[in-house]
Amino acid sequence: MNATPSEYTCLDYEMRWSVECLLSDFKSRGFGITESQMVRSEKLANLILVLCIKTFDTEY
Repeated sequence: MNATPSEYTCLDYEMRWSVECLLSDFKSRGFGITESQMVRSEKLANLILVLCIKTFDTEY
C-alpha cells in the first residue's frame, strides 16, 4: 500500500480495532458472555448494551 492513510482511514481503523477488542472481551476476557446462559435474545441484547455503555464510559 503506497498511499498515505487519510485521517478518515485512521479513524475507521481505530474504531474497527476497538470493536474487535470489545468483542474479544465479551467472549473470553472477563465478561464471560458466552457463559451467561441467556436464552432470550432481548435479554442478551440488553446485557450487551449495558456492557458496551460501561466499557466506553470507563475508557473515554
